Amino acid sequence: MRILHTSDWHLGRILYDYSLLEDQRQVLGQVVDCCRAGGYDALVISGDLFDRSLASEGAVRLWSGFLRDLRAACPALPLLAIAGNHDSAARIAYAADALALAGIHVRGGAEDLERPVELRNPKGERLQAWLVPFLWAGDLDGGPEAGEPALRTQAETLALALERIRPGQDRCAAQVAVAHCFTRGGRPSDSERVLVGTATEVDPGLFDGFDYAALGHLHRCQKVLDRVWYSGSPLPYSFSEAHDTKALLSVDLDGAGAPRVEPVPLAIPRPMRRLSGTFRDLVEDPRYQADAECLVEITLAAAETGANPFQVLKQRFRYLCSLAYAGDGRGAGEGAPVPAAPQRGGDLLTDFRQFAADIGLEDDCVASRAALVEQFVQELGREELQ
Repeated sequence: MRILHTSDWHLGRILYDYSLLEDQRQVLGQVVDCCRAGGYDALVISGDLFDRSLASEGAVRLWSGFLRDLRAACPALPLLAIAGNHDSAARIAYAADALALAGIHVRGGAEDLERPVELRNPKGERLQAWLVPFLWAGDLDGGPEAGEPALRTQAETLALALERIRPGQDRCAAQVAVAHCFTRGGRPSDSERVLVGTATEVDPGLFDGFDYAALGHLHRCQKVLDRVWYSGSPLPYSFSEAHDTKALLSVDLDGAGAPRVEPVPLAIPRPMRRLSGTFRDLVEDPRYQADAECLVEITLAAAETGANPFQVLKQRFRYLCSLAYAGDGRGAGEGAPVPAAPQRGGDLLTDFRQFAADIGLEDDCVASRAALVEQFVQELGREELQ
């Protein structure tokens, strides 16, 4: 059996004041192209389809368009998807029974843990896929009337979920677990929502007994164990991922040992760059011209900045997201970036866009009101300079 593994799409994500919807549209086109060309038996999405539990209209349209394009390109390819911690379990599973008739299997909650998706390819080879959405501590508690102790950690909850699955495993079929969790030994980046403490970390050994564990939650493509992998997000969602290779994972299961896992690199429509240098060099030096259309984070020496450097630099770097100053040795340490709060543009505007997405404002309404907020921010900036 051959599957294509991806996760953490975060459709509708806004990076500072830059909407990533168009970048996401382009990268999802690459996913469809890969499915069309790869001869896969299933496409697996391991959670965090959306960036918000109440997804924006644009994000929902993008998901709907992806399903349409996938079915047009690969009419018979099964799609398996689960809810992540950013998703609403109920909304993600809307019309799940009807979608399953079209080979689109979406699981939002824990009610179907013990019901696998059974697949058979044209060669007669079989696969059982166990879909385990993101589980909060206590999601599987039986309650006092059941006489069961309360589960206080996600590790305990996931362990119980997998324990319930094991009796139904058919060892004559390939065994795949699809889960959204933070395993011990995984390498996070700045863009995950990591809960406080270590109670969220789970032992990757819990997935012993599966031929492959297709995990989501961590945004870096990585192997935790031979049979336990994160595909990572298809786009970088923080500047800590600026140099990461974003990929899909092509997984071949032959029952004769560890799976063969091959990353399929994705082209990033608008790369991220972390730049540092003098204010004058960044404004004038031609070597930075190649970064003019990238998403940019800049670190400057505080002593070299003039009035409102963010707006000056933004004239050259159109997608400048963040400006920080290098430490002067008295605070965060020599050379360490210190946030330049008064010089950062778009923070208030970004907060507004995210608030609007959370409450479900229509895209046209968001655009018009965001324009007013942006005008207000600019007027505040002009008043500061007077």
